[in-house]
Amino acid sequence: MNYTIWPARDDDLGTVMRLLHERVAWLRRRGSDQWSTHSRWLPEMEEALARRRTWLLRDARTCVPLGTVTLGTKGDPEFWTPAELGEPAVYLAKLATTPAYAGLGLGKLLLDFSLYFAATRGFSTVRMDVWRTSTDLHAYYRSHGWSQLRTVDLPHRHSGTLFEKEVTSRDETGLPGELDISPPGRRMTPAPVILSELARCHPR
Repeated sequence: MNYTIWPARDDDLGTVMRLLHERVAWLRRRGSDQWSTHSRWLPEMEEALARRRTWLLRDARTCVPLGTVTLGTKGDPEFWTPAELGEPAVYLAKLATTPAYAGLGLGKLLLDFSLYFAATRGFSTVRMDVWRTSTDLHAYYRSHGWSQLRTVDLPHRHSGTLFEKEVTSRDETGLPGELDISPPGRRMTPAPVILSELARCHPR
């Protein structure tokens, strides 16, 4: 399969929330309490979309939404130390793929995209905080080369297991061949992707 990804627009909010809620339902069926705070996410995601921090992954042929990830440059001060927050880094959050397309490696595709995103903007590190009890997810990230740094155990927070991965020079050119984020022959630039160039895969 081939995929396309670009920043979600304000009118994509329903699609993004549906992808997140699909993943929450999948987690519940497996007895996981991960993302039990999802009912409070709407204002957070509205702001993320307004700031063009949330990205939508689609099937390039059918335009079916397959996944989402939010990328920003500010970490949570309850988890990251002042020294860490003083270092330029990209912070990854709300990564979800649709369970209907399980087994295609979409999660890894979005992780790889986050590294490419960071590299093309001059960042050397991507970080994330992960639900503390989601040990299977911790193992998944470690299996893809992410370093598990520590767990910050705060009674009023459920997340707090911290991961990071260093960006390498190959991440700048290492975008998977099946993922399109710009017209052929163009490198990604710090400016947002020009949406009109991808309008063929964004039904009105």
